[in-house]
Amino acid sequence: MLPPSGFRTFWRAAPNGAFLAVRDHTLGASSLTTWGSGAPDWIAGVGFSCGRHTAVLTDSGQLRADRKDSPALAELREHLTAWEGAGRPGPEQLTLMASPCEGGWQVRATLP
Repeated sequence: MLPPSGFRTFWRAAPNGAFLAVRDHTLGASSLTTWGSGAPDWIAGVGFSCGRHTAVLTDSGQLRADRKDSPALAELREHLTAWEGAGRPGPEQLTLMASPCEGGWQVRATLP
């Protein structure tokens, strides 16, 4: 299945298992990003990309970004602050919103 119009998917893998996967919304919204370091460390993270900037929260709780003043890092910090302000709700406490879009559905999770 092709991604909805306005979205691009980027995937880069390395022989050691490291990867970067970005779902880029070409209409200006930030994008979900996943990252993994590969062998020997096998660190994974999830975060945001916007333009040429990326920031992720790793499975060990570290924030990693392309640079200290990354717009993606600023956005990730804003989302973390909102999540902490809501009492750190788990996935079962989030409200899911699904809306049809070209090529499928767009699903968003919102804080309670």
